[in-house]
Amino acid sequence: MLSTPSGSALTNDEVLDFTIAQVRQRLAANPSASVISVSQNDWDNHCLCPDCLALEEQDGSPAGPLLRFVNAVAQDIAEDYPDVAVDTLAYQYTRRPPTGVTPLPNVVVRLCSIECSFLQPLETETNATFGDDIRGWNEVSDRLWVWDYTTNFGHYIQPHPNLRVLGPNIRFFVENGVTGIFEQGAYQSPGGEMAELKAWMLAKLLWDPSRETDELIDEFVTGYYGAAGPFIREYIELLHDEAEASEHYLRIGSGPTAPFFTLDLMGRAWALFDEAEAAVADDPEVLNRVQVARLPLRYVWAVRWYEFEAQARREELPWPGPEEYIANAQAFMEVARANGITKLSESRAIDTFERRTIGLGRTASPPPPGCEGLGPDECIDLQDRAFRLAHEGTWAALEHDDLASDGVAARMPGDYHEWAVQQDLGIAGLDEEATYEVYAAIRVEATADEGPAFTAGVYDTENRAGVGGLRVECDEIADDDYHVYEIATAQLHGRMYIWVAPPKRPDDVQAVWVDRFWLVRQGE
Repeated sequence: MLSTPSGSALTNDEVLDFTIAQVRQRLAANPSASVISVSQNDWDNHCLCPDCLALEEQDGSPAGPLLRFVNAVAQDIAEDYPDVAVDTLAYQYTRRPPTGVTPLPNVVVRLCSIECSFLQPLETETNATFGDDIRGWNEVSDRLWVWDYTTNFGHYIQPHPNLRVLGPNIRFFVENGVTGIFEQGAYQSPGGEMAELKAWMLAKLLWDPSRETDELIDEFVTGYYGAAGPFIREYIELLHDEAEASEHYLRIGSGPTAPFFTLDLMGRAWALFDEAEAAVADDPEVLNRVQVARLPLRYVWAVRWYEFEAQARREELPWPGPEEYIANAQAFMEVARANGITKLSESRAIDTFERRTIGLGRTASPPPPGCEGLGPDECIDLQDRAFRLAHEGTWAALEHDDLASDGVAARMPGDYHEWAVQQDLGIAGLDEEATYEVYAAIRVEATADEGPAFTAGVYDTENRAGVGGLRVECDEIADDDYHVYEIATAQLHGRMYIWVAPPKRPDDVQAVWVDRFWLVRQGE
């Protein structure tokens, strides 16, 4: 069933009539159109009525009912609009080709590679199911197109080592009957990782798929980065070699905790960019290009600073990265602003990075209560910069707070009860044989004198179990200031996280503020 703009429900036949009318209306308004899309939405919420389910079973894929529907639209308009193609996606749940129906000649099937790994070529075993699907569609479709992805949509400004697969993937498309290719990059903002190089390579490859990857990279890097080119070329090789050795499944949203982002890689890459900047220090235009190319490294250093710092301390390694956290974040923002970069991802603005690192009037913080005089292995301070916030900006947000230890805290409104503030312990550099006391500094804005104020705990994702826990009542809170709460005492490991949740009592609890967590190692 489908609802019209007026909200009334339609039967399947009425949906078809409604769609045909909409298509004809749009073609009448745009007589020069050569393609019109009739496709699924960008989520798996397809019809599960008995008729559609029967067609799915008959056709061997949810693509069956969709393609029958699209064919009906295409057949209706074919006589009046003989030069117009109807474009539909083979996307997520419709990616597998059906067996009981084939596209009409005026139907374009656009296959999407969203589930694939973009570190390994699409023709390899890693992406075998996609290979099967594209070969299957090629057997039944004379007009096969592809929607491919060339950036990290969860982290535009993060190393995304896919340069080596661009050529093999385009050749794979051509060999399997693809006649139209859309390569989607960071479309909302400049600043996608190596965006200039990738766009240039793709343009050359689409014109001539036989071009060799190394030759294209060499040509661009030499022309675009000048004297800094050899160092950036070495960085590209280093990044791709390390990523491939990790055999990581590089999704379109892989995060900065990907296994190839090791302290060793990050240190070696950082040193190469020091040399690259020095080589073009007297050429402001090229220097700016190098600084933009360095942003992905600055981003990972900022996001994983505490983890890398703990590892270097634990392994007694010299620090290989930026000299100071704040200076790195400031340099990131200065280069990003100067180059018109506005987005970190499809859903996050560049301001999110600033808020987490240097914004909101953040100041240096004293040691956590009880940690005065303790060493960094005895007291591990986990400030709000590293918090994971669910539905950031709605369920939880970093805000300025004069009462917080560093002037910033995570605020959760009291109108829900999800674990919206979380702290991943993978960044803490834990001794997993040791026992730690887990503390939090939390304050509550409440008008009630009784009832729950907030809950908190530690969750073990490896064993799917809670460790410790805390429920604080409003009558235990004397004022609106921060108080120290012990959440748990346990043997911790890096597959755990600390969480805090409000009570879903908006009339009684207006907000819960989390300043910081810290871990105190117990004596032998």
